[in-house]
Amino acid sequence: MREKYELDNFYNRNFSTVLRGYFLASLNKRIYPRGARYTKRVLKEREQHCKNHPWTIHPFSVARWYWDILFILILIFSLIENPLQIAFYQANNPYYTLFMVFSITESTAYFLDIVVNFYTGFPDPTSDLVILEKRTIAKNYVKFWFWIDLLSSIPYDTLYFFVSSLPNHETYFNVLRILSILKILRIFRVSLGVRRIQCAFEITEIYTRLLNYILTVLIVAHWLTCLQWLAADFYNPPGHRKPLSWITKSNMWDQPVWFCYINCALRAHSNMLGNGYGIGECPVEPEDIIVFIFCSLIGFSFYGTYISILGSVVEALDSPEKTWMEMMTETKGYMRFAAIRPKLRGRMKLYYEQRYRRKFFHEGDILQSVNDVLRNEVLMFNCRHLLENAPIFREVPTAFLKRIVQKLRFEVYLPEDKIITYGEEGRSMYFINEGKVLATTANGEFISLMEAGDHFGEASIVNDNQKTNANIRAKDFCDIYRLDREDFKELFCNHPEILERIKSIARMRKGERGGGNLKMD
Repeated sequence: MREKYELDNFYNRNFSTVLRGYFLASLNKRIYPRGARYTKRVLKEREQHCKNHPWTIHPFSVARWYWDILFILILIFSLIENPLQIAFYQANNPYYTLFMVFSITESTAYFLDIVVNFYTGFPDPTSDLVILEKRTIAKNYVKFWFWIDLLSSIPYDTLYFFVSSLPNHETYFNVLRILSILKILRIFRVSLGVRRIQCAFEITEIYTRLLNYILTVLIVAHWLTCLQWLAADFYNPPGHRKPLSWITKSNMWDQPVWFCYINCALRAHSNMLGNGYGIGECPVEPEDIIVFIFCSLIGFSFYGTYISILGSVVEALDSPEKTWMEMMTETKGYMRFAAIRPKLRGRMKLYYEQRYRRKFFHEGDILQSVNDVLRNEVLMFNCRHLLENAPIFREVPTAFLKRIVQKLRFEVYLPEDKIITYGEEGRSMYFINEGKVLATTANGEFISLMEAGDHFGEASIVNDNQKTNANIRAKDFCDIYRLDREDFKELFCNHPEILERIKSIARMRKGERGGGNLKMD
């Protein structure tokens, strides 16, 4: 009996621990960015949370994350359903009861969200801490968001059932319809949810702004569509239809809801875009004129915001390409000023296209902005295979390879560019990353064709006053890394034993191929 009690207690305790874990700080980096980076700190934060604030919810917990996602979906549904109910469905409509069920369900979720917010901590904007003290949470929530949530959570349409037996209940019904418009305030909570998703999936800020803008425009356009009907219906009760109302003139009072909605949408969008009045003639009745002015102002505001955001999006879509185009414009201006001949202009343009691939960036500044570990990893990723293909570096320790790649200089050569001229003093070793180079004698006779992964000029960095014994030119567009003799000697000046080993391998290879300054595996 005692063993059974202990077993039950064990399962209950573990179930409680697992359940409680859903309300603590998450170790998932999408839910809590600090979770993956500062695991020990977050684990300590969880421990302190359980000890000091057992009845609060961490804002970056798994439970809060999934509640926010669910709540965003409920909000989007309600922001679509609410205006349809307010505008088109009277209390005597057969579908009104169904909408009441939706309204009560949504309001229940809203009030539950208010309760959850009173128990959910918040990040302190002035520090890196999360506030979990309940009194502080309540004070912070009541300052602003509580009142918006409260006003947009009251089921105004449901209150009609409590006043339907009173005299002039239709007047109360219209007042409640107007108050129901306050539910649009929940659109601000949708924006907050989108920003939470942006942080979780590391979406660029400009794309989040664009997504928020699109959602806002679609929802507001939907509400303005319903407002077209609501305003006219509010001032045209049954039996007292105004002959100059746009709905009366369009003969739509008894049409199906879907038909009325698409005509209202046409009118609302025409007003917002400023390209006409939509269905019907110029508004005559005061309520129609006011709605037209209101929709036009909203539309013009959105249009201005659209131009601003679109400009930001276009600028942010491909900033490197934009910078490259600006650089090319400046280069062309210089070539015109210097009166450079057309053929040379074309070669300079080809060089920039091959060097930057229409994406201009300062590679040196980028690499200098990271720590030395990351910088070495990037450089080794780019160049290690080139060094390891060179026999003189195959036995060099990795630590020295990391120092060598930092001295490599990236060069781009166009077809027919002469990289090395016969008889000149060699000062560099070259590693071909992309393209092909052709080696010929002084008389132009073919020696070899070298491709990506090959190298040449190794004797020039290990020997002083080394004369080149071939002409080497680019056969097509070539990306080449260059190692200068001065940099090479500087790296090994304090390690003569390694330098001597490299020279020994170079002499051995020179003897094997009967002299020369080329790579000929």
